[in-house]
Amino acid sequence: MPFTAMTIFFTECFYYKDGKWYYAGTYRAFRMDDLTTQEWESLETETTQALIKETLAGRKNVSPQNTYETGQLYAVGALRVSCVGLQCIGFNNEVYHAVLEQSRFVHWTRSSGWTAPTPRVGRHDTSSDDGKSSVD
Repeated sequence: MPFTAMTIFFTECFYYKDGKWYYAGTYRAFRMDDLTTQEWESLETETTQALIKETLAGRKNVSPQNTYETGQLYAVGALRVSCVGLQCIGFNNEVYHAVLEQSRFVHWTRSSGWTAPTPRVGRHDTSSDDGKSSVD
């Protein structure tokens, strides 16, 4: 898929895996072309089902017929999957060290972001086997 020229924003990115938050670096997000119908057809079933489920989330009628029809709308291009690219442009050591420092005082959770500050013995990894930094 070709990139479009419009830059959306720059941001510090984090991800959650196996009970830990990881700092991934500074990223530039940009809009890409929507998936084509050919690309939709080449997706794994698990992926298309997840996209259909997300499309129908919050709707009261999620019957098998609705699910099927939504899949057909994607297949013919009446519904489209928007794509955003992420390009790593750096690693902010100040953010990394600030997060490590805060991890001594704040317990971060996946659902709520963070909980009230509580004294903690410094439990943080400065690296992992995948080369990313983590805080638990």
